[in-house]
Amino acid sequence: MTDKLKEIEVGILVNNAGMSYEHADYLHLISDELVAKLIQINIVSLTRLTKAVLPGMESRKKGLIINVGSAAGTMTIGDPLYAVYSGTKAYVDAFSRSLYLEYKGKNIHVEVRLE
Repeated sequence: MTDKLKEIEVGILVNNAGMSYEHADYLHLISDELVAKLIQINIVSLTRLTKAVLPGMESRKKGLIINVGSAAGTMTIGDPLYAVYSGTKAYVDAFSRSLYLEYKGKNIHVEVRLE
């Protein structure tokens, strides 16, 4: 999928896909499958999509990437009983801020929006 994205002129990317738990729970009670899905959707997919569109944005010398995060990823203690979700959204925040600094000189703006 990301190879096909490299062929499309993407000017604005909004990474809004994400998931959380059905209900608050302790980490040891959450299935390995749920942990893997949270990481895949909230981190891996966002990172791969971003990586796929950056070469085109760089060559056109412009672009906007908006990553949808969560306050759970920016609070000092995260969101208790949602540790994996909070951790994945902390990644989105740190990833976005780092990319902003890396690409601002290339006229590519990266931001994180808290939902």
